[in-house]
Amino acid sequence: MSRAQRTTERIEPDEPVVIDRRKGVDKWRYTCPNGHTSWDRTNSHLWCPACARAADHDDDIDPEHYELLDKSAEKLIPWDSVEVVS
Repeated sequence: MSRAQRTTERIEPDEPVVIDRRKGVDKWRYTCPNGHTSWDRTNSHLWCPACARAADHDDDIDPEHYELLDKSAEKLIPWDSVEVVS
């Protein structure tokens, strides 16, 4: 379980959360649950290369996440509620 999942509330938005990764504000606002900005989309989840590197040294870290952290609102957003514009 990530640090964010232990301390942050999960929300279920009524409409998709649209993230434009070309905007610096969105890149820094929306992170993996561990706070990394280098996440990538996959078919059904997000994958974080920084978490993957950390997982090499810590079995409790998983690079695959099904929620995104909105650092501004301090809320976890389910991946199926996110729309990424690139």
